[in-house]
Amino acid sequence: MKLKEIEREYVNNTDIALNKHSYRIYKDEKGQRYLLDRNQDMLPKTFELSGPFDRDFKGILPLVKVDGERFFCEGESWNKAIKKMCEVLNAELVK
Repeated sequence: MKLKEIEREYVNNTDIALNKHSYRIYKDEKGQRYLLDRNQDMLPKTFELSGPFDRDFKGILPLVKVDGERFFCEGESWNKAIKKMCEVLNAELVK
C-alpha cells in the first residue's frame, strides 16, 4: 500500500480534543485515510494510529494497535513513529 500525507494539524483544547494533539493524516490509493496522532500532554509523548476511515467518517475512529498496544513510540520522534506506522500497515510513503 502507498500512503500520501494530506494534512497536518496542531489542536489545542478545542471541540475536537480536550488535550494538545499534533496529527498527520495519510491517504491510500483507495481513498481510505489513516490518522497518526501525537498526544502532546502525555509524558513521555506518545503516538496513536487510527484507520482506515472514509473522508466523511463520523464517530470514534477505528484504532490500529501497534505491537499489541494502543500507544507506541513513547518519547520518540515523528520519523520513528512514521516508520513504525508504515511497518504495521505494510505501506510506503509517497510524495
